[in-house]
Amino acid sequence: MTTTSLRLLLLASLAASSASAQNWPHLRLHFPRVPGLDEGYRPHPLTAAEADAAGWELIGECGDGRGFEGFRYVEDPFDSDKDDAVLIYDVNGYLAGVQSVVPEENTFEDFYFPFSTNPYYVLDVHPSGVGSAYYNTAYFVPVDIICTSGRTQEQFEEEGAGSVVLLQSGPDAGTVTEMPLTDAGMKDGGGPGGIWYEHYCVNGMGKHWITFDYKETQPCEEFVPWQILYDMDGNLNGVIAQHVAIDSGDLFEPITTFGLTSIVDTPPQCIRDAVFAPGLSSIHMWLGDYEIDCTGCTNCHDKE
Repeated sequence: MTTTSLRLLLLASLAASSASAQNWPHLRLHFPRVPGLDEGYRPHPLTAAEADAAGWELIGECGDGRGFEGFRYVEDPFDSDKDDAVLIYDVNGYLAGVQSVVPEENTFEDFYFPFSTNPYYVLDVHPSGVGSAYYNTAYFVPVDIICTSGRTQEQFEEEGAGSVVLLQSGPDAGTVTEMPLTDAGMKDGGGPGGIWYEHYCVNGMGKHWITFDYKETQPCEEFVPWQILYDMDGNLNGVIAQHVAIDSGDLFEPITTFGLTSIVDTPPQCIRDAVFAPGLSSIHMWLGDYEIDCTGCTNCHDKE
């Protein structure tokens, strides 16, 4: 065997090892507002069978023409505390993604933020079937398999919650933005579209990458309603749905000025203003490690 062949074989082996090593063992939602009093890191069903057993309700399915892929479940579509997150499963019942829900009535007809023209939001019927809501969607598996072959049990056992993060960035799942699985992919040119910037590392969360560009004058219309989280080794460990809106859902985390500046380096003034009207909220979603300790981090974005 030639030296070149040996080198190619080694590279292939390393790539296979890296791919098989990735495992997202859970889907955990919600950062505790008051640690010890507010339950954080809440585990959510990784299979449709688990969701069914826990009483979650099916609100959408493959081929329903709603602009989303998969079988979509919500904990309770008629309880405003339990209708703020939608879990998506493939044809075999394995987790395929998650959605965050903002009732249209909470968007003030785009007065504070252009929900209707932001490509990451899709307007559809509210989970209850009454009124409308905006959904932003993250898929954790390739969208083309969700309603066709789905994942096998072997793939599910190997990968856990999924293998990719694809943010829906158009009216249907045919348009998605793939996020790098390591922060090296963000640092090399600012990630997809060159618009992602590293912000602060926060204990119990991770290192935040957001489309805020460190300029107070940045228009709010430019921002993507997601944040991407990486752990201390630079591996993608979660995503955060963020909204210029307040929702009463139990998973939503209202954002204060202190919370904003603990995460964001030099927030845009329009985002600072939005803390007070109409309000800011988020939902943390962890796929990997959430027991993050930023103490002594040598490769994190520095606080001035």
